[in-house]
Amino acid sequence: MKGHCLKIAPAGRCGSLALALVVAAGLCAPVGSVALAQDGAAAAQAEKKPVKSVMDLPRHTYTIEGKASEFLLTDAPFKAFVSEVKKNTEQTLAEYDITDKTTMKGMLGLLQAIAIFEGRTDDALAITPKLRELEDKEGVKLMTGEALAARIEAKAASSGDDAAYIEAFKQNLAKRIGALPWEKVREEVKQTRSTALIMSRDLVLGQLQAGLDPVVDQNNGEVSGDMVTGLIRMRVMLDHQLPVMPALAEVYGDLIDKNEKKVTVEDKWTPNLVTLNSGDKASPVVVAVWDSGVDTAIFEPKQQLWTNAKEVAGNGKDDDNNGFVDDVHGIAFDLRGNYVPELLHSVMEMRNDKALDVKHTKGLMALRAAIDSPEANALRQYMSTLKAAQVEGFLEDLGLYGNYSHGTHVAGIAAEGNPFARVLTARITFDYKSIPQVTPSSEQAKKDAAAAEATIEYFKKAGVRVVNMSWGGSVKDIEGALEMKGVGDSPEARAKLAREIFDIGKTAL
Repeated sequence: MKGHCLKIAPAGRCGSLALALVVAAGLCAPVGSVALAQDGAAAAQAEKKPVKSVMDLPRHTYTIEGKASEFLLTDAPFKAFVSEVKKNTEQTLAEYDITDKTTMKGMLGLLQAIAIFEGRTDDALAITPKLRELEDKEGVKLMTGEALAARIEAKAASSGDDAAYIEAFKQNLAKRIGALPWEKVREEVKQTRSTALIMSRDLVLGQLQAGLDPVVDQNNGEVSGDMVTGLIRMRVMLDHQLPVMPALAEVYGDLIDKNEKKVTVEDKWTPNLVTLNSGDKASPVVVAVWDSGVDTAIFEPKQQLWTNAKEVAGNGKDDDNNGFVDDVHGIAFDLRGNYVPELLHSVMEMRNDKALDVKHTKGLMALRAAIDSPEANALRQYMSTLKAAQVEGFLEDLGLYGNYSHGTHVAGIAAEGNPFARVLTARITFDYKSIPQVTPSSEQAKKDAAAAEATIEYFKKAGVRVVNMSWGGSVKDIEGALEMKGVGDSPEARAKLAREIFDIGKTAL
């Protein structure tokens, strides 16, 4: 179960960043691998098999001809693929009763993407109210489908004139979003604009070349629906959404300029800040940061580090005979679950200069928070110049720098304003490659589980009171990684093995 909140391309998600950015833009609903169960009589519904999550649904495989990044742009082969996906989803919806909201939103999104691809705009629009019913976040609920409706209306009114289409789209979108309560949609508008400014054809194709082309080749063209049904949405984005993104960004920028000066945002952070003084009557408390590693040199001058007084730093020996060499300020495990003394992830494999990734990591964080900053603008400009072949290296570097910096970032928050905090580092090593470096297996899961158990025991002996864990994982992540590495002769076999692997870690924790 490895992954953390700065990871760019989680295992098992083709075109992860590209798809994630489109989701954030609200330009189309989330895509799943199955379709929404259609309304039917109560008797028919009662006969359907109950389903609590996507894991309970049947799995399908599809054959991709050649490279996925090239197949995406074909005509007849891609249409045949969409037709097959549609047939399978219709069969699934006829047999299963799906109650999980997240799964249902994914299924609706797939149906909507198929309808848009096939030119059935009325069917696509009809799905919007159902998506809204499933959405809990008010801002997202209000904005769901508005850009799609504005686009369809503009296309109908423009009579094939591209300039007229863009102008009509801008007017329709401004009217629709402008009519919504700004205090409820402001964050979604800002997030969507940030995403629209960064998306490009090369970004999408570059992610496919890095994350899906090798998988298709590894599996001789046969890939699971989880891997490839997202291609339908990508095709819709390339054909229908990318052309209007500059206009969408312009409209949303105007709305932000118009409305933000009227908004008074309540500061909920500052009143909750607490700063302690070293002279206060208090005792040190050990705070474990179980993350990607910590640069302990930052905290040493402030004496905010937990220190193992029985260990001699840098002598290559286990001075206190606890099983760990040079564990002066904590412990670390590498990508394969082996103990290593280095508490900070190396950046030696970085392809670009570290300063570039520092700058663009700040920009990425600002974009995710919908903050206009010099770093965010620099990231937008830089990514707009990337060619498809450059995307993989850049995104993997961001992932690697995330591994290098994230734990220190977390530790800084934990120790801020508290001279009594004593940070103990427990490093996990996260993968940052588009294709996983380590093949998931029960043996590897047992090593990772043993490392987790050893870490928890270490916390106990060190008197840890607080642990921060910015990481997680899922069965679907493991299933996707297995497919990426060519393991398993069927989706069902991978699903079974993924569950076994996941349960090893879950049980250990």
